[in-house]
Amino acid sequence: MRITKRQLKRIIREEYSRLTRQGLINESFQDNHGGTASAELHAVCLDRGMSIGEAGRMGKLYTKIDDCVMRSMPHDQCADMLDDNEYMMLAELQQCLRMCVHAECKEMLVYTKRL
Repeated sequence: MRITKRQLKRIIREEYSRLTRQGLINESFQDNHGGTASAELHAVCLDRGMSIGEAGRMGKLYTKIDDCVMRSMPHDQCADMLDDNEYMMLAELQQCLRMCVHAECKEMLVYTKRL
């Protein structure tokens, strides 16, 4: 069975996130979180039984809301950017954020509850 480089990178990223979440890997650079929160969230979504496509949609929604947070956008403006389909996914995203152990995800959860 052959796998592409993209598939291999995704597998490595998911396993790294899973091992980090289990406490088997603890690295000091995680305070800078260089994207690890979104990788952690992706792993949590997959653990919940979401397909790769669903987890990808959660990642896009996470990124959009993260942009709002980084720009200190008011909650109502952020909510206006989300269309009806994304509101349906927002509840699922909040469930994944609750399960994620990353501090950035906890902050994001507080923000999304205001939407």
